[in-house]
Amino acid sequence: MLQFLNFDKCTITNNKLHLKQLSNFLNIVDNFLVALMTSMVPIGYFTGSIFFGKIADIYGRKPSIMLGMSIMIFYGILTALSPNIGWTIFLRFFVGIGFSTLPICVSLTAEFMPNKHRGKTVVFIGLMSSIGSVYTTLAAVVLLKATGWRWWLISCTVPAFLFLVFSKWLPESPFYLLVSGKDKVAKDAIFKYNKPKKDQLLKKSDIELITGRETQEKGQIKELFTYKYRWRTIALCYAWFSSQLLYYGVIYAVSEIIIISSHD
Repeated sequence: MLQFLNFDKCTITNNKLHLKQLSNFLNIVDNFLVALMTSMVPIGYFTGSIFFGKIADIYGRKPSIMLGMSIMIFYGILTALSPNIGWTIFLRFFVGIGFSTLPICVSLTAEFMPNKHRGKTVVFIGLMSSIGSVYTTLAAVVLLKATGWRWWLISCTVPAFLFLVFSKWLPESPFYLLVSGKDKVAKDAIFKYNKPKKDQLLKKSDIELITGRETQEKGQIKELFTYKYRWRTIALCYAWFSSQLLYYGVIYAVSEIIIISSHD
């Protein structure tokens, strides 16, 4: 179900291809506008990430994910209906804000799964991301020439809509529930999906036993840069920066090569 959160990331992959069609339709040749539209989703992602982490800590992982998904659907459809390049650029920014809830899915998964399954499950989310990319590419092949870029963008919102339909089966993070003082709800959630053996129930709390982690109070961002976590934080930030720089660099380069080749 979490694969549907990647639908707009896949849209970015083909952004320059469908943007060329849009530019031809609107008779726009300004490369700056082309680059700006390409950049608006990452800018929105950056902006939304500042706020959605705090929102997820206050109101929960599940509501934050559903809110982000609703934002992506709403502004994704509006983007498909945009009358000109200016509105398209503006609306894409809000699509990026909704997409910034994607890391919360990883947090929800990591907080819910027991130790022996956590790594495999988080990697599986990445696999679903690739499947989402294939879906969007196939939709582009079928719809771009047949119906145009507008219907293609609308088709990209279909998996997101299905996610909302089936989201009632998405559990809330037991760690969020526990630190929010909802011990009984947290215990019910963890036991619904993880059945421990009777001889495992020792002195530790049920949630700590199943997840293999100790529950703590809600932390603060500044704690990431304390002596205990400082170098780990720096290393992870650098790893994410490097991987995303290479990832999107290759994507944009390939799209540009395809566009240039079409003129030869």
